[in-house]
Amino acid sequence: MITDDIQKELRSKYNPDGSDLRKQQLRMLEMLKQFDRFCKDFKITYWLTAGTLLGAVRHKGFIPWDDDLDLDVLRSDYEKLVSHRHELKKYGLILQDFKSDSEYIAPFAKLRDTKSEIHEIHHNDLYYKYRGIWIDIFVRERTSFITSKISHILQYISYKLTKFSNAAIRKYFKVICYNCLHNGIFPLLTLSDKLLYHSKKYRYEMGYGFYDYIYLDDTLPTKLIEFENGFFPAPKNYDKILKDRYGDYKQLPSCGDFKVHYDKILFFD
Repeated sequence: MITDDIQKELRSKYNPDGSDLRKQQLRMLEMLKQFDRFCKDFKITYWLTAGTLLGAVRHKGFIPWDDDLDLDVLRSDYEKLVSHRHELKKYGLILQDFKSDSEYIAPFAKLRDTKSEIHEIHHNDLYYKYRGIWIDIFVRERTSFITSKISHILQYISYKLTKFSNAAIRKYFKVICYNCLHNGIFPLLTLSDKLLYHSKKYRYEMGYGFYDYIYLDDTLPTKLIEFENGFFPAPKNYDKILKDRYGDYKQLPSCGDFKVHYDKILFFD
């Protein structure tokens, strides 16, 4: 278990007050608060997931070395989110997907902050229209392992096919790849799952490269959990979900070197 002394030691080592990482975490926290208000206003269900959920349970906040924030929604709630995307601006947020940023062809969306700029170490964001601090929004839906695997391979190929320095050529290939996948192949794979796949396992959206699954009986209705002195939705059986994903998640990992996703971060206020 993480005692208060251990938590203070971790904070001192990885994200002390005033550090870029801590400032980024606090900005993500403010974004989460605004998104939570948005979801309450528009009756959208979401929950903390992955490392964010782990941090909430083990640290009552961010994992000290974590530099992203992850949320899950069901497909129906994601469609609600998309339909109200313009209202997000009133909450100081932008929904980044292919519709709002033609350079962004990832299968999942991001909420972007409007008062910061972040440069990722792998430079996949080099041509993005929006480069503020982000929150990842993942969609959970019933998909089989096979279709998830196929879709991820195709998504990975699309990344490779669109690495051009020439803007016109790059955007041309991104339009082709995105439409072929998201308006053609992925819907067909989804349809095949609906017809042939009768499991209750909910995996990530088509194209994403993680294959872990959850059951809605373990997730809904959500329950509030403490996170950075606030309370946000979490799966009702988060202990089982975390054990399935991480094993003995209450123990700290043995390795001590953790790398952030960015090599430069700017704050505009």
